[in-house]
Amino acid sequence: MWLFVLYYAGSEYLIGQESCVLTWQGERQPVSGGLPDITLTDLLAGPGDTQLAPSLSLSVLLPEDIPLRVSQGFPLSGARAELYWVPATGPAVLRLSGRLRSPDYGARGEPVSFTVENQGYQATRILPGETLRVDGYTWPNSILTLTEVSAGGIYPLVIGRPGVRGDGSNTSGSPARWAWHNPDIPGGSYTNYVGLILVIAGHHVSCERVYIWTEAAEASWRAPVVNGYDGRGQPIAFIPWYATKSGTEEPYDYDPAGSYASALLDFDGDYTYGLGSRNVLPDGNAVSVYTTASAEPQFWVAFRDDESDGRGGMTEGGELLQGAGRVLAVLLALAGQPVDPGSVRANSAYLDRFLLDFAISESCSLWEFLLAHLFPILPVSLLPLADGWSLAVWRWDGVASEARLALEAGPDCSRLSTVSEDSSQVCNRFRLQYARRLSSGKYAEEVSLSGDLPDPEEPDREFSEVCRRSVSLYGETSESLITSDVIYDRSTALAVLRAKALALALARIRIRYQVPTSKIIQLSPGALVLITDRDFYWESKLFLLESISYKGAVSEISLIASI
Repeated sequence: MWLFVLYYAGSEYLIGQESCVLTWQGERQPVSGGLPDITLTDLLAGPGDTQLAPSLSLSVLLPEDIPLRVSQGFPLSGARAELYWVPATGPAVLRLSGRLRSPDYGARGEPVSFTVENQGYQATRILPGETLRVDGYTWPNSILTLTEVSAGGIYPLVIGRPGVRGDGSNTSGSPARWAWHNPDIPGGSYTNYVGLILVIAGHHVSCERVYIWTEAAEASWRAPVVNGYDGRGQPIAFIPWYATKSGTEEPYDYDPAGSYASALLDFDGDYTYGLGSRNVLPDGNAVSVYTTASAEPQFWVAFRDDESDGRGGMTEGGELLQGAGRVLAVLLALAGQPVDPGSVRANSAYLDRFLLDFAISESCSLWEFLLAHLFPILPVSLLPLADGWSLAVWRWDGVASEARLALEAGPDCSRLSTVSEDSSQVCNRFRLQYARRLSSGKYAEEVSLSGDLPDPEEPDREFSEVCRRSVSLYGETSESLITSDVIYDRSTALAVLRAKALALALARIRIRYQVPTSKIIQLSPGALVLITDRDFYWESKLFLLESISYKGAVSEISLIASI
């Protein structure tokens, strides 16, 4: 049965579909009856879809004098409520948790109407954080020496290794922000880059060196990275004007008694250069890569550390954060959204094979970023559960051993529909452009996938067996062109196209069944389900769970599969 729990005015009210006594929170407690029939639906249309905040409208009779309690200073608006499914045996399952919105009530003894809405999913923080910028608080001693271009600039949030192409070469993957200029340093100015730093991330990074250049540079040059803090005490990563220093521990302020070198002969025998490296180097040469007509030039960064491919931007648990499953969990946490840890653990191993490399360098909401950059390429959806967002992964490449449930058509699994076959979205030619040059907006790499046989003369074209079968069934379709600003890795680009082909190359079939709620209460959309139905000659056919409609003791499920 359904159980509604209201926490109001310091009391806890239990309302069920019938009056009873229930063991609740370890104690036997009375449950008032009168809860109406409830239909609660978990529905996702497919990869990239995100369900809105779940809500439920109810009208119930509360064993309380509501007008009296309101007059005593206890408004109903904002009271906390929960909805549980209580099976005949086993623990109760939380299905909705939220606050009361727009309540209507009359005199004592009259029903109260309201909507329970999970407000936690409505608001989201801006990424990067609003204080992660160049302003008078983060750089109080030097903000007035920066031009309007730099003042107010957002610290980039850096994931993976943006700017590092598959062959190890560099492109402009992330912007850098001028953040400090000390004109009191002898010779300090934008002309020779002495007394300046470039903030490359609004957090610490694992890279100890990166590659940078301006629009005027013909090649990128290696620069050192320092993990430090700004005036608010926020962690940042920056490139200093020096390559090495001695005599002072202060990373910013110039120490006349200190010693600064503009170039360092690094671990591999090549030089790493500070921003002031236009000075003559120890080998007698002068570096002119920073020559530019701009008074405050734009610098670009490739997060490539020649000493280790495992280094880049943000880390988690000491490891580079790059796999899509872990990245999604971290972004949700940064945006203040709870995440169901079970779904993250269950799906991270699969999603983490998609390596993401990007920098968020302009203020945006999490949803804006997900809709623009991650949902178009990943076979994943977000489903709001009562205790946090769940990652729903669409495993079109799933196998029977990974199924969460096996059903057989019969009394406990009755068919509610005919089989619906849909070929309207069939596509068998795909192309992905990636490795975006941030400075120009153009893409440096591309890969295609189709049913065409491999050709050594076209190494960027890959063969797909499912696309070949699609062509034989439906004919050749027009090409689907995808662009991505968050991929620099070729294997990831190809994995994205193969996932697209599995989802779209063949027609889909849908069917609906009615099953006991107890069988599916722990499942969510995206789960793999085996169906045996002899009317259609199915013996343990693999389906994806598309939606669940809870209707009490029995529920309706919609299943989807490739033909």
